[in-house]
Amino acid sequence: NLLRVLMIGLAFGVLYMAVRKNPISPMAGKWTIDHLVRNRDTVKAAAWITDSLAWTTVYIEERGALAFCPDPYVFDPRRSDRFQYVYDSVRREMKLVLLANRKDSAFFHITHDDARGMQWDGIFNDDTLSMKLTRVDTNP
Repeated sequence: NLLRVLMIGLAFGVLYMAVRKNPISPMAGKWTIDHLVRNRDTVKAAAWITDSLAWTTVYIEERGALAFCPDPYVFDPRRSDRFQYVYDSVRREMKLVLLANRKDSAFFHITHDDARGMQWDGIFNDDTLSMKLTRVDTNP
């Protein structure tokens, strides 16, 4: 019985250390891209139907994963761009590395208006991007 208690305690200890080492981002959640400007051209609202880079939604996962999705209604992993990210809260900068090939990267400066909205300005590949995001309320 003592061995069981020790094993359970060890498991909780390992989980605690893993969570402590990789804290949950306060930005984690689903965000709607209300306004997307690529290379000084505003991306049209219906462009997502034919353009997989006309993102409408950002899914920021808890521990360094992020996905840009063009479909505003459902997450489609085949059309989405998935990244690993590192956020520097002091500089308010986010560095992203595309998971598909590990060569493409993005860099954004983030302005937090409040807990409900953000402004992202940066570069993805050769494109200059500006996005206004609103947090999706998960509690209707």
